[in-house]
Amino acid sequence: MRKYADPWNCKTSAFPEIDFRSRYFKGVWQKHFIDKFVNELITEGNEHALNSCGDDKNEHLPQYLYKFCRPGLYSLINLENGRLWLSSPEHFNDPFDSYIGVSEDAFCIAILAAQIKAADLITDEPTSDSISFSEYWKIRHAYAGHTPNSVRANQRVSDVLRDLRSKKSEAFGSLLITKEWEARQTCRQKLALLRSSAVRVACFSNFANDEDLGNNTTMWSHYAADHTGFCLKYKLDFEDIAQKNELKCGLFPVKYSGSMPQVQPTVLHKALVDERGRLQLNAKLTKTIYKALVTKSAFWNYEKEWRLILNDSSKLISDGNIDFPFLEAIYLGCRIENSLKEHIIAWAKAKHLPVYQAKQHEGRFVLDFTTVSEL
Repeated sequence: MRKYADPWNCKTSAFPEIDFRSRYFKGVWQKHFIDKFVNELITEGNEHALNSCGDDKNEHLPQYLYKFCRPGLYSLINLENGRLWLSSPEHFNDPFDSYIGVSEDAFCIAILAAQIKAADLITDEPTSDSISFSEYWKIRHAYAGHTPNSVRANQRVSDVLRDLRSKKSEAFGSLLITKEWEARQTCRQKLALLRSSAVRVACFSNFANDEDLGNNTTMWSHYAADHTGFCLKYKLDFEDIAQKNELKCGLFPVKYSGSMPQVQPTVLHKALVDERGRLQLNAKLTKTIYKALVTKSAFWNYEKEWRLILNDSSKLISDGNIDFPFLEAIYLGCRIENSLKEHIIAWAKAKHLPVYQAKQHEGRFVLDFTTVSEL
C-alpha cells in the first residue's frame, strides 16, 4: 500500500491498488462495483447488497456535485424543500443515453438453430423439407456483426435463408420465413422490455472547482435554459444520513465511450417474460442495464457527469423526488430574471446559504462568479 496525495484530504488508501475500492485502482472501478453489487443483489437480496457494498465507493465519491436547474416553479419548490427530482431514462434528451444494443442477426441465428434442432429438421443429405448438416452450419455461422460488407467473410443470416428457400419446397420456405420473422419480433420485444428498466435517475456534474463551473458555459446553455436558470452545489456528506448506503450505492460516474453496451443474444433469448409482461432479470441482464445507465457517447464528455440511480420502487422516492439535504451553495445564471434572483437570494439568506452571481468575462469565453453581498 503506497501513499499518494489525495485531492481532498491527503489520505492514503485503505485498500491495495489492485482492489477496486482503492482510489488508486487503475481499472474501471465502477464495473467491478456493479459486478459485486448485482451478484449480491441477486443471491442475497437488496438489503444485504446495500449493507455489504455501501462503503465500497467511499474513496471514489467526489466531495462536491453540481446540478443545473431551469427557471421554473418545480425547480424552486424542490430547492426550497431540499428535494431532488429523478427522471426516467426514457425522457433523456439523448435517445442513445442508457441504450442497450444487441445483434438482432445473432439473436435470430440462436433461435433458428435451436428450433431447427428441436424440430429434428436436420438430415444427412438436403431434401426439399429438411436442412442438411452443411446447410445448418451455414445458418449457425452466418455473419451477425456490424463489419462492412467488403471485409466480412460470411453471408448475413437473411441471405443464407433466402438461398435456402430457393432450394426448398414452398411450404418449407414459408416455414423458414415465419421462423425468421418470429425470431426478430421476439428480439425486438424483449429488447424493448430490457430498455424500459424500472429505474429513476438524477444527473449531476463533477466540476473540480467553481472555475471549472464557469468555464463550462455549454452546460449553462443546455441545462439552465440559456443561462436564465441556476446551479446547485451539493457537498456529499453522508455522516448523518439514515439511507446513506442506498444513496452511495446508487452514485456512479458516467463512462464516455465510442460504443454502447451490448446484451448477449443468447442471454436475451433465454430470458423469460412473466405473466405481467415483464422481463425476468438475471445477474447478466441486470449488470447490462447498470452498465448502460452509466455509459454515454464520448461526444458528451464535457458534461463530466455523475448519476444517482435508484430503483423506482425505492422507499426514498415519493412522487419522483427524494430528500437530498446536501445543498452547499447556489449559482445564478448570468441572464436570470430579477424576480427569480431576488426570491432565491431572500430564501438563501434565511437558510444561511451563499449565493453567487454569474457574469460574463470581458476577455474570455468564461463566467466569473461574484458573491451576492458584493453586488
